[in-house]
Amino acid sequence: MIFADGKVLLRAQLGRIEIGPTRHESVNGFEVPKGLTLADAEKEYIRRTLAQCGGSIQRAAEILGISRKNLWEKRKKYGLLHSSD
Repeated sequence: MIFADGKVLLRAQLGRIEIGPTRHESVNGFEVPKGLTLADAEKEYIRRTLAQCGGSIQRAAEILGISRKNLWEKRKKYGLLHSSD
């Protein structure tokens, strides 16, 4: 959705536009392959965040913007718990 003043939308108001399909979209350095489900993307993002944090649950939860409990629930949902968790 685009909002603009007036009845005519000028190209300059749109900013940079890329035409044509892109292979990946990148969000904070995390590339999301086209066709990946939201659940699979979330699982992979959590997995990579944990790996970047050296397995630190507290730090990963802070980066993800969720509580440690919520992160535990998501890890359980996606099969990312280890026997020591």
